[in-house]
Amino acid sequence: MKQFGTIASSKENQIISFPESIKKEQFKFAKFQWHNRQKQLGGKGKPASKNAVKYYKKLAKYHARIASQRKDFLEKITTELASYYKHICLENLNVKGMMQNGKLAASIARLGFYQFRQRLTTKIVASGGSVVLADQWFPSSKTCHNCGHITRDLKLSDRIYNCPNCGTVIDRDLNAAIVLSQYGEVNQKARVGCTRIYACELEGADSPG
Repeated sequence: MKQFGTIASSKENQIISFPESIKKEQFKFAKFQWHNRQKQLGGKGKPASKNAVKYYKKLAKYHARIASQRKDFLEKITTELASYYKHICLENLNVKGMMQNGKLAASIARLGFYQFRQRLTTKIVASGGSVVLADQWFPSSKTCHNCGHITRDLKLSDRIYNCPNCGTVIDRDLNAAIVLSQYGEVNQKARVGCTRIYACELEGADSPG
C-alpha cells in the first residue's frame, strides 16, 4: 500500500502518503525475509542454530525500526490534521476482520489504523473538535457521492468508481472520502449543529457493505 489515506473537505482534497523512509525499510525487511526463506531456524523440538539466532535478532531490529518510524509518522500526521481540521469523520474499520484476509493482513498490520484513529481522536477532542465514526458496515466505497447509488458488485481491485446510475467517474478512495464527509456532516448537524466536516478514507480499507 503506497498511500495511507485520502482526505475530502470543502477546502481541498488531499492524499496522505507514506514517508519514503518507511517504504524503504519495509522493502529491505521483505528482501531480508526472502533471502533467508530456506534457512533452518529450529522449532519442532530442534534447537535454533547460531545462524537462526542471528536471523531472529536482525528480524527484531527490523520490526523495531519500522514500528518506531510508523509511530513517528502517525504522531506527525495526526498532529497536523488536528491543527487543521476541527471536525472529522472516520470509518469505524473492522480491523480484526480485515486481518483475516491473508493478502491484506501484513499490510494492515504495518499501517496502524487503530493507532491512527486513537491518536487523532484524542488530539481532535483535546482541541475542542469532534469525531464522527461511520458504522463499519456503511458502504462508503460502494456509494456514489453524487447520486447516492450503491454499486454492490464493486471489487477491491476496482480503483476507479464508475457509477452506473449517474455516470460519475472518480478515484475510488476520493469518492469514499467524500461520501464519509457527507455522512459526517449529516450526523454532526444532528448532534451539535456543525455545518462542516472532513473525512479520511484509509487506503485499501473496504467496508463489507
